[in-house]
Amino acid sequence: MPGPSLYEWASMLALMEPFDDYPVAVRSEARALTPDSYPTRALYGHYLNWVLRRLCSTAPAGVTIRLHEQSAIAVDDAAENRRDHTADRDADRRDQAGRTRRGSARARTHRHAAG
Repeated sequence: MPGPSLYEWASMLALMEPFDDYPVAVRSEARALTPDSYPTRALYGHYLNWVLRRLCSTAPAGVTIRLHEQSAIAVDDAAENRRDHTADRDADRRDQAGRTRRGSARARTHRHAAG
């Protein structure tokens, strides 16, 4: 699914009014971003979150998107240009305020009905 690059998204974000949900610091960094600069992890995280929300809201009919909230605990090189990922299903996770919460991994599903 085509969509804006990080730079294009940041350019759009910089034009948005302060009524949006993005913190002032994020909009400020978006205004300063150039095609060749590197964003902070925070700005890149906002971009990836926007991409995910857009994918979930615009997926074609019949497509199911299942989100697994897990922490990667290992990434190992495997044969044939493949990587194996190990996820910790009971890892401590932090909420947006930085507080640790404990629990099993949760999955959220987004389905789009046909027609």
